[in-house]
Amino acid sequence: MENITKINVGGVDYEVRKDLAEKVTALEDKVFPLTISVSGGGTFEKGVPRTITVTWTVKKGDDTVTADSVTVNDESASGTSKQFTNVSSTTTYIVKATKDGTQVQGQTTATFVAPMYFGFADADAAASLSITSLNKQSIKTSPAGTYILNNSQTGNYLWLCVPSSMTINRVTSSGFDIPMEEQQPGSTSVDTYKCYRSSSQINEGSVTIVIS
Repeated sequence: MENITKINVGGVDYEVRKDLAEKVTALEDKVFPLTISVSGGGTFEKGVPRTITVTWTVKKGDDTVTADSVTVNDESASGTSKQFTNVSSTTTYIVKATKDGTQVQGQTTATFVAPMYFGFADADAAASLSITSLNKQSIKTSPAGTYILNNSQTGNYLWLCVPSSMTINRVTSSGFDIPMEEQQPGSTSVDTYKCYRSSSQINEGSVTIVIS
């Protein structure tokens, strides 16, 4: 009986030869592979601590299964989620799950980005500009996009301040380039910035710009 072992197929135990069991197991792993999906990451505002909830689903083929063991960044976990509190910097969470001796791995990343500030001001240099007095934009990992900005007074300059990890290559309005000066350094309590100023003063009114 040394060459006989047990395998579980469809929830039922069968006694079979070891060599056959190995073949059945290999076939099952190929037809019904163990997989994992991980979520909980995203893009969040730098300087604002968050609670990140990492969740995972382990499947054998199309069926959801309960893993025998799970770790998140090498910390033991149970169930299908784990919370991390007071997260304020970009972090990748690697989830490893083991089922019946087979391990699968997935990951999700919480990315923290400082906000961009766009708007108009009479300051002609970044050194005299209050960056946070400009309009705070939604949190994005790139400045590329279309924006509608309102200039309350003729004679103001257009200012575009982005985190120093980003770069603005071109600014247009109605298909025409808006000449911009070379970027100038600036900072807030959260991050360092590149600030771009229009070469000319802008007339009062609403302006739609496209950044690339």
